Amino acid sequence: MIEAIRLYAAHAGCVRLDYCSLSVRSGEVLGVVGSMGSGKSSLLAALAGQLDLNSGEIRLDGRKVVYKRQHQFGACAYLSEMVPGPLELTCQDWLCFWMDMAGFDRESQQTRLGLLQDRFEIDWLNQKMKQCSRTQQRIVDLARVFSSDAKIILLDVPGDGLDGRGLNLVNRAIERAQSLGKTLVISANTPHLPVAVCDRALILQDGAVVAEVRRGQDEFESMIARSQGWTE
Repeated sequence: MIEAIRLYAAHAGCVRLDYCSLSVRSGEVLGVVGSMGSGKSSLLAALAGQLDLNSGEIRLDGRKVVYKRQHQFGACAYLSEMVPGPLELTCQDWLCFWMDMAGFDRESQQTRLGLLQDRFEIDWLNQKMKQCSRTQQRIVDLARVFSSDAKIILLDVPGDGLDGRGLNLVNRAIERAQSLGKTLVISANTPHLPVAVCDRALILQDGAVVAEVRRGQDEFESMIARSQGWTE
């Protein structure tokens, strides 16, 4: 289980998280939804150890997580809104670079590379990352995250910039990860992804959780859509 306890983050007079708390069960797919600026990206960055907190703590299976500077805790794979470098590499070398950073040997890298190419339908592996379109970069970055053995996957607006085909690839990857017992936390600006794959959704407003809705409740879809401004 992941627990975030009263996370507070303020920078340059702007409150990004306002004593925000949540818990995520092992194997759950949790959606984090809300309007633009509600704190979704800040919350995921905090869970990944990429946001400095003024106060609060994060616990994994009951134990406080201590982050090393510039590193996420090993149990977590994190997709942010920005694609990490080095972008001068080809997509294949870029994926291998990150798998090498994760400790995979060359044989494992090649095996995983073949699986990722097939599952994410990547036919531009020899193209340099910096020459790829935003959509192509996003799909390769998603492949990086799902290549990980991490048991927790944090996805910040994974559908951003993707067309219907790309969204279907993300849906299948999430379903596959959950079938392997992984825990996922997903933020979204549109209802499609959380409605399709999430077991539960937390609604954020001004950096705090203000409501929760579970799959199976009559208002599951409508509350998610309303929180994002898609319906009144």
